[in-house]
Amino acid sequence: MATIEQAGSHGDLKRFVVTVADKDVSAAVVSAHVFQEIFSPTTTCIINFMDTANLLMTLPIRAGTKVRVDIETDMNCQGDGEQSWEFVIYKIADKVASNQGVLEYSLYAADEAFLLNQTKRIHKSFPDMKTTAMAANVVSEAFGKTLVVDESDNTMHMVVPGWTPFYTMAWLLQTSTKDNAADYAFYQTADGEFAFKSFETLYADPKEYSSITFKVRPTNLRDDKGDALYDYSTTIGVYWFDHFDGLSNLASGFYTSKTASYDFVAKKWETKTFKFGDDNAEDKKYLKVDSPYMMDTEDANISFIPKHNGMFDGQSYSDTADSWIASRKSSLMKFEQEKLLIQFPGSAGAAKWFAQSCDVDLPAQDSLSDEEFDKHRRGRYVITHMAHMINKDTYTI
Repeated sequence: MATIEQAGSHGDLKRFVVTVADKDVSAAVVSAHVFQEIFSPTTTCIINFMDTANLLMTLPIRAGTKVRVDIETDMNCQGDGEQSWEFVIYKIADKVASNQGVLEYSLYAADEAFLLNQTKRIHKSFPDMKTTAMAANVVSEAFGKTLVVDESDNTMHMVVPGWTPFYTMAWLLQTSTKDNAADYAFYQTADGEFAFKSFETLYADPKEYSSITFKVRPTNLRDDKGDALYDYSTTIGVYWFDHFDGLSNLASGFYTSKTASYDFVAKKWETKTFKFGDDNAEDKKYLKVDSPYMMDTEDANISFIPKHNGMFDGQSYSDTADSWIASRKSSLMKFEQEKLLIQFPGSAGAAKWFAQSCDVDLPAQDSLSDEEFDKHRRGRYVITHMAHMINKDTYTI
């Protein structure tokens, strides 16, 4: 077991333990990388080994072997605490005999639901139910877990013809609307449960606010007693932006798109044009483009949906397609606009900030103005991805 009794700097670990098949293998572990992603249905992990005891054979390590990662930090900071992740190994890769009697390799692992999903098929009819109620039913029956949801607006009849649970969830993601926007995300939380939530809710609802503000500060400043002057667990070490891509936005229907449908009962075609912000008036106020034709490009992205009125006693997915198809395309592309990537010292409790909103104070990007902060990009963000880079000597996110 790796233990540091008195950590000296933020990012130092008090405890870092890796257990494979109920055996502590921490001495052979070089690093563990844990990934939380808002568009990945489960948390995943890569553990890197330098093995002098041939653990692959002596444990042994097989497909389906359970692995556990435990960390603890204690630096009197906001993210202090303990965090545990449990995974199932599905792959061994990058194996190299680096020296006599020394093997280097990586274990790829994911939450057990990741593999269970491949073994289950859903054959079920959901009559006239909220789409989020269907989602909660799928997660409960397939994985025995609870699903935290933002209740959807729409109700429909749905027949699942032997899909896997995650494929079913993907279908429900695109057809579910909250306040007329198809902006749901399905992800796994730090405690191993699942959530099915609206992006707008994650961004704007005070209940989803982490109370965390990330700042750019000088590092390692201490007072006369040697104590840190700031809580460095929220201090940005490195940051950069992925800005917009206008061509991808045009092709993907971010600005505008068209939905064409053919009613097989009434024997008629219909088209509906969607423009950015039609599903969210607040978004429409803030979108800025310099070329007016960027918003008049509905023919750049066209969807087709066949309709058959009366397919079920209640509404089917196609009956409301005009409201969710175009909104879903635009909502997904919101995650690709002005992405801020930051690196900061790791703390075990930070895993719980995933999928919550936070504030970021970025310094002004020019030396000519008197502004202290970047007035365009300072403010509220949603944490959509976290990569926990846990090493023997330090932990960064």
